[in-house]
Amino acid sequence: MTCPDTRKIAIVTLVLCCILTACSSKTPKKSAIPEPAPISAENPEALLGEAAITFDPVYKNSLLFRAAQLYWVDGLRAQSLAVMKEINTSLLTSEQRNQALLQQLSAATYSGDRLNAEQILKQLSIDELLRTDIEQQIARIELLQEAYTLTESHFAAALLLISQRGILLDDAKYNEQIWGHLGLSSALEINQYTAQNDYDVEGWLALSEAIRYRQSELEDQYQALLNWLESWPLHPAAIQLPQELEILSRLPENKPKQIILALPYSGPLASVGTAIRDGFIARYYRSSQFEGLNLRFYDTHQNNFLGLYDERLDEQSIIIGPLEKNLLSQLMELDALPYKTIALNQLPGTRTVDNLFQFSLNPEHESIQILERLEAEEQSRIAILAPESDWGLRIYDRLAQQLEDKQGQLVSSAFYQDQKTLAGAVARLLNTDKSKARARKIRRITGLRLESTPRRRQDLDAVIMIATPEIARQLKPLLAYHYAGDLPVYATSQINSGNKQENNRDLNGISFLDMPWALRAAIDIKNELETQFPNLAQQYSRFYAMGVDAFQIAPRIEILTQVENSHIEGQTGRLSIDEENRVQRSLQWAKFRGGRPVIMN
Repeated sequence: MTCPDTRKIAIVTLVLCCILTACSSKTPKKSAIPEPAPISAENPEALLGEAAITFDPVYKNSLLFRAAQLYWVDGLRAQSLAVMKEINTSLLTSEQRNQALLQQLSAATYSGDRLNAEQILKQLSIDELLRTDIEQQIARIELLQEAYTLTESHFAAALLLISQRGILLDDAKYNEQIWGHLGLSSALEINQYTAQNDYDVEGWLALSEAIRYRQSELEDQYQALLNWLESWPLHPAAIQLPQELEILSRLPENKPKQIILALPYSGPLASVGTAIRDGFIARYYRSSQFEGLNLRFYDTHQNNFLGLYDERLDEQSIIIGPLEKNLLSQLMELDALPYKTIALNQLPGTRTVDNLFQFSLNPEHESIQILERLEAEEQSRIAILAPESDWGLRIYDRLAQQLEDKQGQLVSSAFYQDQKTLAGAVARLLNTDKSKARARKIRRITGLRLESTPRRRQDLDAVIMIATPEIARQLKPLLAYHYAGDLPVYATSQINSGNKQENNRDLNGISFLDMPWALRAAIDIKNELETQFPNLAQQYSRFYAMGVDAFQIAPRIEILTQVENSHIEGQTGRLSIDEENRVQRSLQWAKFRGGRPVIMN
């Protein structure tokens, strides 16, 4: 498999080679600017030397431009970009300007510089850029697609590939890419776009809408695909279905015949296991896709869990469980399982077992998304406030390690044990305790009654708070008391109890991650379960959501594991499966305003 960096280098090199070929062409181009004199060397240092002594600004620009290109092709990117900064783009021909922008776009894409790539894309005329020979067109399309992907302009990438299908010969490859980009595009972009009687575009958008709006029901998606194929039989996507739709088209033969919910229905974890089961069943009864499904319940507290794999089950059986870590450890010692198994817990490490998938609500998974948010906000100097407990230290260690991996700075950290130690922890975090100590020392030395205002440390961009709502309601005012009321505060999902009756005005301004289930009120299944089990809803609500999503994941394992970028919009987050067979959850951001969580874009 080609690594992403190698693929990027190949694309960039191909684009630059095409640019150099174009530059060396002897065909004259129409331009209001006179053509420069012939360039006498193909060595970048010699070109720069010649540029330093010439008095012709147009010729000098051409020399600098060629030197920058040669540096880039030789892999000397820093030198290339330095030379590019010396070029006056107003003295370039239209084609040279496009080539200069392409080179800058290549550099931005290669280095992952999203903001720079966005600025360059705004300056490019795509139609003008693609008026060239087929080899250069393909190279430029590949580069533009890379740039659109970097800037998350997925709809623009999809439209680009659809419009250029006439010269892109690999139907399977490009149909896959178009479908992937459409899947990552916003519904608003797709709905508001006018195809203007373009058969290819209209067909792709109709297909995307048909599948996207029926994501909760596989049977409905399957029927929608059949209807689309009947309406668009000659469309490029119908002739060569993307892999996800190819798998969906085989739904009748791949549907599970039996699902076994292997969870603890007795013992210390009975309440959790029962809540997961109830969430699963609530979702099951709202679906028509599993008519004839054999649903079985297996108590892992009273029965031998591994004994399930000794039974002669249908090949398409799916086991959901175990929940207990010790039972998951036993599965992880095996090389493969005979039946697909979705464990509802997760163990550290990277070992994989065939047919075993790990789905967890572990809050440690939120840490990478918090740091990605901080990175996007250009906040790199971080302080962490955490409880001195097992779960607090685990999350802290994870954050500290990932912050180091991202070249961020853990400037300060402090731990609290209980409510009595909160004020001291905040003072240590912000160094206000040292500021007060210095003032006391000066008063003692001088004998004067000096007035002093403590100062917090000034080398912080943000604070990450790991706390329950009860603790956080005290920590946020303490931060303000210690002169840090202006610092952005980020938190994990523990800060959101979901209790509408609680007064959370002291949490105003705190940004945090959480699952859609905990942030949205208009979820029918959630309201039904809370009505049916009012005494348990508050404590076990998130496990109901886990049961609902276990139902969603079970029949889609093949799609989630085989199709790149495939995901489910679940109740516990946007769900995908990584190369280690772990279910990854992308959560939603919210902020407390007026004492209530408000979902952020």
